[in-house]
Amino acid sequence: MPEHLICPRCGASNPLGSTSCANCGWAPPPPGQESQHPQQQAQQQAPPHQAPRYEQQPPYDQPPSDYQTPYASGQPGYGPPGYGPPGYGPPGYGPPGYGPPGATAPDGRNRRLLYILGSAALGLILVIVLAVILVPPAVRRMNADPGVPVTSVVPAQSARPSAPPSELPSPPPTAGSTAGQPPPAPPDYRKLGPQVSSGILKIVASGCPDAGSHIGSAFLINSRTAVASLSSLAGATVIALTDGERTVPASVSAVDIRHGIVVLRLHSPTSGHVFTLDRASLMADDPVGSYGVTIKGSRPTLSQTKITETAAETRIAGHTVTGLAATPTSVDAGLSGAPTLSADGHANGMVLLDPSNRMMIIPGRTIAAAVTRHGGSLPATGCSRPVGPNATVITGSAGKRVRAMLQRYFSGINSGDYASAFSQLSQRLQAGGFNGYREGWATSYDYNIVVHDATATRAHVTFDSIFEKGKGPKGSGTCARWDIDYRFVIEGGSPAIDQAKPHSGAIWRKC
Repeated sequence: MPEHLICPRCGASNPLGSTSCANCGWAPPPPGQESQHPQQQAQQQAPPHQAPRYEQQPPYDQPPSDYQTPYASGQPGYGPPGYGPPGYGPPGYGPPGYGPPGATAPDGRNRRLLYILGSAALGLILVIVLAVILVPPAVRRMNADPGVPVTSVVPAQSARPSAPPSELPSPPPTAGSTAGQPPPAPPDYRKLGPQVSSGILKIVASGCPDAGSHIGSAFLINSRTAVASLSSLAGATVIALTDGERTVPASVSAVDIRHGIVVLRLHSPTSGHVFTLDRASLMADDPVGSYGVTIKGSRPTLSQTKITETAAETRIAGHTVTGLAATPTSVDAGLSGAPTLSADGHANGMVLLDPSNRMMIIPGRTIAAAVTRHGGSLPATGCSRPVGPNATVITGSAGKRVRAMLQRYFSGINSGDYASAFSQLSQRLQAGGFNGYREGWATSYDYNIVVHDATATRAHVTFDSIFEKGKGPKGSGTCARWDIDYRFVIEGGSPAIDQAKPHSGAIWRKC
């Protein structure tokens, strides 16, 4: 056995001094045959039925020598390229030349152990790969439906969604709610009324007929500023705000016709609740609670409904008003300009009425933008004989005939039917002539009319009047508060006004 100890037939290692291979029995050739290649000698001595061994093929890049076997030559073809660390295993587990020079191959038992370990490693890798692919979809299905057993998970290629879970769309939440939670209960609007009512005032205005209603509501956003609706004030020339006990003249500081908003500047500071404008978006099915002053009322009352659509529009005095939320509810004209309330009492919108008095809502964020502007004018101004709203309300106590006479008198003035009002005067007063009377009361609108006490021959009455500048008592501007004792005479079986005197002090004072 040569001293290199490696059998050229089977590659087994042999102890120094061996005369034949301990593994396959191969022995060196007799003397005189040394020139024969060891592999050829091994093939001649191999049993005829034994299949040739792959490791006996000629080396890939160089002939074998006594000190370098085919296992160290980097022979390809013995496994997947690059499999195993450098110098580990027979050549071929990597590209040609993979492994350090002179690396030796393990014996047959080591090779079998190597094959077993490699197979086990390959199996472990396959198990890990399958676990990575199959387990996450199964876990997702179990989280989505805990009742589905793991065995019901479909194969990974058909179970995986077309997009990563983080990119899949979520179902839209219900308006006013968070995902997975029911929508919150509507605000308790009745509890909000006492908190906010002092900041809601009634609008009365005179101006061109067939434009705005000239009556409605407004709400304070500071002590000198209120916001109102175009559906009340289109065509208005004289404007006042009142809570029944006080009246404050106002003028227009900004108009946003496109969104139906009128910003008013009060002529004197006014106390009351100051509203915060809520900029949250209005959504379909949102509840609506609004406090406004009706035509016949003097204090705010509650109206409730819900939003049916957004991005609605309507026409006011020949102009298109856009960006509104719509409701199915028709309401009293006095609610035009009333605030709509959020759960914390803020104003999340304002009522605008369409021509049929259906409640539309201007969003709070739109109002907030409008109050920062200045300028603009109301449409349809400049008519020669402005009138007030088509409503005359008298409160207080009076006999039937006296009350009926006072109703005809004030309604005639407010509607511009001055002949009807003139006919409620006594014959003595009518002698002064109709034309002078008509010119004296033209453009006036009387409201907050209260009969404090009355008999068949007299009545104590207070009321407020608005009128064009220069049409009222000297120095009154556009608004006056009256405190009068009327004296009556009976003519034709009915009372008639024969005299008007101050009840106490001056008969009028400026608003």
